[in-house]
Amino acid sequence: WALCRERIGCCRNGTHEDEHCAIFFNKEKFTLIQEETIWLSETPHIEGSVGWDGAKARIATWVLLGLVQGEKEQGHHYPLQICIVNTHLDHVGVRAREEVSG
Repeated sequence: WALCRERIGCCRNGTHEDEHCAIFFNKEKFTLIQEETIWLSETPHIEGSVGWDGAKARIATWVLLGLVQGEKEQGHHYPLQICIVNTHLDHVGVRAREEVSG
């Protein structure tokens, strides 16, 4: 498993030195179609941004995966796709949790 996995996502400060909301998948069974990490704040594309009354920067990582089914894929069309989201909401900021979940 370790040799055929892929990890998507960066850490909340935009490097690889802090907490992650990573998504792992088996690249022999799935193809990565699209992925993004956003910061749960008023400025979701600014790395390290803290939202509303949050204590720390929080992120959400999402991926769109296509199930590999042998020779059936034609021109990057995958009949079965799945979207996965991994996030970590703020532990202090009530407004921050409300803003990102609603």
